[in-house]
Amino acid sequence: MADMTTNDISSDNSLFTSEHLSVYSCASIFLENQTFMVEKVVELLTPQVVKALPIGWQGIETPKQALNWLNDRFNESNLLAIKLKQSHEIIGFVFIHKTEENVSPASFNIGYLIGEKYWGKGYASEVLTALVNYYKNQAKASILLAGVETDNIASIKVLEKCGFEISKSKMAQECNLFYELRL
Repeated sequence: MADMTTNDISSDNSLFTSEHLSVYSCASIFLENQTFMVEKVVELLTPQVVKALPIGWQGIETPKQALNWLNDRFNESNLLAIKLKQSHEIIGFVFIHKTEENVSPASFNIGYLIGEKYWGKGYASEVLTALVNYYKNQAKASILLAGVETDNIASIKVLEKCGFEISKSKMAQECNLFYELRL
């Protein structure tokens, strides 16, 4: 396989877009160039980015750890890459997992992470708004659920800004809150 630069994923086969962002299936990028995706995982999953995430998401510093992390995400969720439209650079990930099989319309657990150098630019709110609109337009979901640590104030603000409310159906656990958005 040829080396993949950030510009190689610039063709518009995105799942959904917003003003500054396009969102793609990580599986298709991974199939094109595994090394590229592994390097992006190591680059983006810094200690600061993952400190409020599960322990299995922390300490990803080597290509082998990143490959294991990617395989775990592929096995448990639909893993999406967030890309800047202008530079075609991957800046983060979205995670989507159906909560129950054989229920229509379904509810989905969602998550997101943005690389540290892209914080404070509104990208988390922008990608979450685009994701919500995608699910509203597709009519494939009735509820979106998101878990967040109580001390992750920035993510709580993003969820609330995008219309999520504290879940009445899923109770808080230890230091986690659950937010939901009924579509």
